Amino acid sequence: MSWLPINRDSKFYDFIYSVTEIILAPIRLLIKKSVFANTTYAYDLSPLIALLLISGMQYFLRIYVV
Repeated sequence: MSWLPINRDSKFYDFIYSVTEIILAPIRLLIKKSVFANTTYAYDLSPLIALLLISGMQYFLRIYVV
């Protein structure tokens, strides 16, 4: 949320950070342990990976569970 003009000391910021960090922190850890850890990239790709994982899980559940 660094691109939004939000006060980082607010309760809203703390709430959003705590909710999203539950999903993004493990993905960031996996990226650090992967082959991409030695490469330097300027962007945090964990939100994109999280969206792809969530979309894949929705597709799987829609096709195979329901």
